[in-house]
Amino acid sequence: MKDDRGFQTSKLGSGTFGEVHLADVIIKGKRIPNVVVKQMTYDPNRAKSIQRELDILREVQNSPYTVHMISASMNPATQKFEIIMEYLYKIDLDKVMPYAFKAATIKHLLHGLAWIHSKGIVHGDIKLENIMLRKFSDGSSVPVFTDFGLSCLEPKWTCFGTGTPRYMHPDLLGTLWSKQAKIPVNQMQVNVVESREYDLYALGVALWELMMNETFYVEELIQEATVADLDPNHWPEFKKQHAKMVDLAKRDLKNTFPFANQKPFVDVISDMLSINAGTKFTAANLAQRLP
Repeated sequence: MKDDRGFQTSKLGSGTFGEVHLADVIIKGKRIPNVVVKQMTYDPNRAKSIQRELDILREVQNSPYTVHMISASMNPATQKFEIIMEYLYKIDLDKVMPYAFKAATIKHLLHGLAWIHSKGIVHGDIKLENIMLRKFSDGSSVPVFTDFGLSCLEPKWTCFGTGTPRYMHPDLLGTLWSKQAKIPVNQMQVNVVESREYDLYALGVALWELMMNETFYVEELIQEATVADLDPNHWPEFKKQHAKMVDLAKRDLKNTFPFANQKPFVDVISDMLSINAGTKFTAANLAQRLP
C-alpha cells in the first residue's frame, strides 16, 4: 500500500509508541528502498521520551553493534514523528543455527553491550526480538541491538526498572508487585550500575534462548503471575519458583552443550543468569573470557 506521500509501505508491527512500517522513502531527493519507519503520535507528554530515544540513536550511530538511524523528523501530513532506520532481519528460533554461528553471535553481542555501556547507555529492554541481523552482500551477517525506546543515557536521563517480564531480573520483576501495591514510582528507581547488571541478565536470557532454540523456562511462571492478583505476600514464593526455573535452565544448558570448547560459553551465560547487585560481572570482562 501507499502512504499519504505516495511511498510504498507495509506494516511490520505496532505498540503503545505507535506503528512500525517497512517502506521506500525519499530523502533529499534520493529514493531509499526497504527502510524501517517508526511512527509515533506526537504528544507534549511524550516529548522527553522521544528526545531521549533520538539522543541515544545519535550516540550509537554508525556502530557495528547497533541499528543505524537514517533520519528523524515530523511528518507534516500526519503530525506523527518518524524515525527512519535501516532494515534488519529477525533471528528465527525455528531455524537450525550452526553452533559456530551461535558462538560468534554471543561473542559479538557481549562486545556490543560492553561498547553500549561504555557510552553511558543502559538499553533497558534487551530481548531476542530486539536483537536482529545486519546482512551483507557476501552472505555474512552480524547481530545488532535495536529498539532503544526504553533506554537511558547517563547522566542526562534517569534510569528506571524497565523491560519485558520474561527477560527481567527478579529484582525488577519485584517492581510489578510494587506497582500493584501503589508504591510511588520514585521508590522504584534503579541506579545506572544496577541497570547495567539487569541488561546483562536480560542478554543472558536471550543468549540462553539462542543456544537452546526455545523460550526461557520462566515464561509460564510469568504469565501465571501477571494475570493473577499480585498480592505483595505472594512475591517471596514467586521469587523462589523463579530461582528454581533459572537453575533448571542453567543445568539443561550445561547438559546440552557438554564439550570442552562449549564450556566457556555455557559458563558465561550461566554467570549472566546468576547476576545480582553484588556481583562484579561486566559485559567487557565476560567477553574477555570467550575464546
